[in-house]
Amino acid sequence: LGHPQITLYNPSIFKDECTETTTIGQSDGSNGVIISSDSWWSNGDQKLSWVDAGVAGVWAITPDMSVVYREGTGHGLGTTGTGWCGGLGKMRSISVGSQSIWGLNRADEVFVKIGLSKNDTKGKEWAKVDGSMRTISVGPTGVCWAVDKAETVWRRWGAKSSNNLGTKWQSVGGKLKHVTVGQAGIWGVSPNNEVMYRDGTYDLPEEAEGSG
Repeated sequence: LGHPQITLYNPSIFKDECTETTTIGQSDGSNGVIISSDSWWSNGDQKLSWVDAGVAGVWAITPDMSVVYREGTGHGLGTTGTGWCGGLGKMRSISVGSQSIWGLNRADEVFVKIGLSKNDTKGKEWAKVDGSMRTISVGPTGVCWAVDKAETVWRRWGAKSSNNLGTKWQSVGGKLKHVTVGQAGIWGVSPNNEVMYRDGTYDLPEEAEGSG
């Protein structure tokens, strides 16, 4: 197969419609604090530098790069969780899918944790994967894309629900500084801060290679 391309989606200016809210500090009774009666909820005293949520629940990274999991979240449990569980390794960034979590350490090495399910919410130990990436993202079907320090775009060949690890990295034409994978497809931000979308990836069909 040839090298698929990334194309410019739309150079639109996105309006910020956020509104300011007042902190009221009301406890919600589940190890957290509601900071607005109609918007945000705080996890209390736990300090985090990174957080990501997916089918496999809410996972986060503390300021010392420790990976933590929000107990009681993910796999259809339908709760905000009961507390944070540590002892899950060290990463500088993570991306949460349904059966796998991809992570990058301080040296930009790639790791993946597989086997996550309702009966095994923390999955197996981290396994090192080839490659050196600056940002990485996995979708709910196991499709995984990444960007390296040279802003080259990569997709994990063969990565899907039936094979979370995939087999190798395939380069994709175009340059990005950030990429994200979700049910709405493959989206990215170019080095010029343009919004990019990968045609043919909406709903992540098969391996979501797309076209361009």
